Amino acid sequence: MGCTGLLKHRIVLTRDTPTAQPYRRIPPYQLKEVHSHLDKLLALEIISPSTSPYAAPIVLVRRKSGELRMCCDYRRLHEITRKDAFLIPRMEECIDALGGSKYFSTLDLASGYHQVEMAEEDKEKTAFTTPFGLYQWNRLPFGLVNPPAHFSRLMQKVMSDHLFQILLVYLEDLLVFSPTFEEHLHRLQKVFDRLREVNLKLNPNKCFLGCSSASFLGHVLTRDGLKTDLEKISAFKNFPQPTTVRDVRAFLGLTGYYRRFGENFASLAKPLHHLLVTPYKGDRNSKVSWTAECQESFDNIKSALTTAPLLGYTDFHKPFILEVDASHSGLGAVLSLTQNGRPRVIAYASRGLRKTERNMKIYSSMKLEMLALKWAVVDKFRSYLLGAKFAVYTDNNPLSHLKTAKLGTEMGWRIGGL
Repeated sequence: MGCTGLLKHRIVLTRDTPTAQPYRRIPPYQLKEVHSHLDKLLALEIISPSTSPYAAPIVLVRRKSGELRMCCDYRRLHEITRKDAFLIPRMEECIDALGGSKYFSTLDLASGYHQVEMAEEDKEKTAFTTPFGLYQWNRLPFGLVNPPAHFSRLMQKVMSDHLFQILLVYLEDLLVFSPTFEEHLHRLQKVFDRLREVNLKLNPNKCFLGCSSASFLGHVLTRDGLKTDLEKISAFKNFPQPTTVRDVRAFLGLTGYYRRFGENFASLAKPLHHLLVTPYKGDRNSKVSWTAECQESFDNIKSALTTAPLLGYTDFHKPFILEVDASHSGLGAVLSLTQNGRPRVIAYASRGLRKTERNMKIYSSMKLEMLALKWAVVDKFRSYLLGAKFAVYTDNNPLSHLKTAKLGTEMGWRIGGL
């Protein structure tokens, strides 16, 4: 187990009032395993006995490998902890850095949090209670509110000049990418050297080097483009029919992660979103009125994402192609590039219409098409198109007379950003 003191974790409280809870009962058949796990953590000096006034109950979680992971329920401590505003990387920014990559290596830090030192004055705040006594963490534990932000800050400090250039970092997961194998070896050496300098160690069982495809952030990266991960897709492919508000939200949240792969995703999901419009007085367990239309939407979303196309990587040296369309059921856009002599889709986007936008007296078909263009360029794909060359394709001929069109005061104000 490595250990770095490059950036020690602090717990800054809004008030210095210790929070303490008794431990929760552990099934007798797990007591021996928990005791063994505590002994292992003590031997590695990851934890130590404590006399702290703070105490949080432990929560036992099974890893995929079957090993025990011990977390702590720090919700009481969260209430008085000052939150860290440092943001973890966005998935889209990570994926957009991979253009031209042919080789990938995925690296996994061995219990990454446990390789980060806690600040001495804050160790007592991490105290947790067990049937075998009170302990506190010498290393960063699972369950605190700020570790994701802190760990992201640490990795940015460690890999600052390499981020988005030769590797991507998302918490404990690292991805090294390159266009050639020789360059890949050179980049791997740089990353290994940097990790060695700060004494961070990898888990060799979870590292895959020099591959032509790799799984990262729920996606499969290949030489030709981006695919959905079949393991992740199985989660919503086998999703049972929703019966409550909670179920509908869970399904939409799960499938929404892959909405860039789904053409007209907003239209497909419209009936399910309508289920959430009715006021449920905050009760997430309220039953929903499931109809044949809802079932069709449910099945269509599954079908669209389980047969999702291969998306291309972004190349900011080439002009983009933007296709936009609008109807009274929603707005749609497709961003693509010409690669290997043919258009390659980079991302799909869609959204439904707001109440005022469905009013034909305010929005004619031409104005809706204009709205779709404004939304696609200024809102949805702004980060791709700002400062870049791109061509727009639309089936609405009046847009070619945009400079002389009379759009009205409200519409003119709405498209002012374009």
